[in-house]
Order: sequence, then structure tokens, then C-alpha cells
Amino acid sequence: MNIPLTSSGGVFLVDGQTVGTNPRPMTVNLVNGKAQDGEAITVTPGVLDRAAGETKLPAGVRKMALAKGSGVVVYERTFVNGTISGVARIIYSLASTTGAGFAIERLNIYFDNRRPDITIDRNFPKLRAHVDIGFVGTGQLQGHWEVDGRIIGFENRHVTFGTSMAGTQYLTFDTPEIPPLPTFDVGSHVVRFVITNPVITVPQPAAIYFVREEEYLAATRIVLLQPGDRSENEPGRLQFAWEGLRRSNTYLVEFFGPQGEKPIFSALTRKPEYSLPEITLGKIFEKGTAYTWKVRSLDDRNRVIGESDLWRFDLK
Repeated sequence: MNIPLTSSGGVFLVDGQTVGTNPRPMTVNLVNGKAQDGEAITVTPGVLDRAAGETKLPAGVRKMALAKGSGVVVYERTFVNGTISGVARIIYSLASTTGAGFAIERLNIYFDNRRPDITIDRNFPKLRAHVDIGFVGTGQLQGHWEVDGRIIGFENRHVTFGTSMAGTQYLTFDTPEIPPLPTFDVGSHVVRFVITNPVITVPQPAAIYFVREEEYLAATRIVLLQPGDRSENEPGRLQFAWEGLRRSNTYLVEFFGPQGEKPIFSALTRKPEYSLPEITLGKIFEKGTAYTWKVRSLDDRNRVIGESDLWRFDLK
């Protein structure tokens, strides 16, 4: 199937802002659902005016980019035909800003779970991706974040070599808060951090997040009732209580030691209250020690729909 897509003109972007336009219309053909999305070109200022293709870079655009402290210009065209649309993109690196010995040695991209893949509910808020970049030397590091091939944010930073045992320094970039990673379309989405300067030889990895059809449910704050925060309690049968949630199917009560890292004891209950078994006193909980506790509410699909603050209690 051959579908003509029309573009009324193109725009030149520096750090997401329009710095120039190309009013010439253009038509391309989408054949069997496939079309070329874009092309990255690395050129120096002296040959920009002789760059091949229909996106000859105006000198004024180049000057504005350099004035903004950016060595990257993005040229975009949006092609449409009714409800069908697509974006073609060319990325110009104006000049190499690589310092002596400046090179990228490692790239690691991941989400908050420290993995390059994650599954979330639809409209999950504040999904962030991160990239750790290992480099040596000193120079200008430039790149941008892409989601499914669309640019959502730029990075432009002068980095300086420091000292480390292995000789490699690291810095971390995060996806922007605005715009956030889109989570409204069900299915798989690919996140990349693309380095445009310096020229790199190591693979540029991708991270993938999968959006489920289930709608994200924001967790409700659970109000703890007793024992009071930082209260002193007699050893014995301690009872804990909190305000119940109407949608709750089960409550998970977790108890933590003085360091508050991992739970030392937990229990499930269907009521908004729980009593510590006497057998735990002396074996898990000791006199004269401070502990903390919190409650999470789970629905009938075992999704967390509520969570409390962390309260402290002491055993005399």
C-alpha cells in the first residue's frame, strides 16, 4: 500500500527551541507502512553549506546555535495524511568539541528499578530513565533523549577528567521531568540516550518499558492510630491500629529494626488492626529497643493502593 505524506515545511531546533524554518513543502511516500524516520550527519562548519540533501543549513541558524552554546542543530519535518503522521529528523553536529583524549568508554541505561526494562500500569506517573556515562579526558559532551525515535530532551555539558582508580569517570543524566516519559499508550516503548559528541565506538544501548492496560491507581495515605509515634510500651501483647480503606482487601504490616532497612517481621491481616504474637517478644523484639512500623493496603489484585508513614515505638 502506497500512501503519500505531505510536509508544509521544516524547522531548525536548538535545545528544543525553533531557531529557523524552511518553508519549502515536500511529499514522500509511505510504502507498506515503512518509511525512513531520520538521519544523523556529522559535519564541520566549513562544509555545512555544501551538505547534501534538501536540508541545507542556513548560516544564521548555525550562528544562533553556537551563540546558545550548543554544537547540535536538529532539523525536523512533520509529514501528514489525514490521521497518519510521522516525523523525519536530521541531526547536525556543527563541529567537534572533543578535547585531547576525550572519549566515551561505557554506557548503562536503566529505570528506577536499576534494570533496562520495567512494566508499569497505564498513566503511571513520574517514570524516569537514567544513563551512566563512563568517560576519559576532557571535552564537550552532547546528546539527547529519545522515546520511540522522538526527541524529548537535550544534554550539553563540559566534562572534566578527575582521578579514579580505574581512570574512568562517570556522570549520570536523567530523562526530563517535563515532558515526562509517556505512559498513556499500551505496549512497548524504547528509550535511548543518543550521544552526538564526541563520536563514540561503544554500543549505545536502549531501555524498554511496557505499559499494561490496567489503569494506574494512586496510593492513598493510611493514617496510623496506635501505638503513638515514638511511644513507650510495656512488653506484652502489643496492638497496632490504623484507619481502614474501603477498597482494601488485605493489609501488610511491616516491622523494622533500629536501622530501618529490611523488615524483621511482617504479617497480613484483613482488619485495620494487628496484635503482635507473644512468641515474637524475646525472639524478634527485645526490651529496651526502638523499632519502626508501617502499613500497606492491597486490593483484590494485590496492587498497593495505600501506604502509611513510618512510626517508631519503644519497648520498655
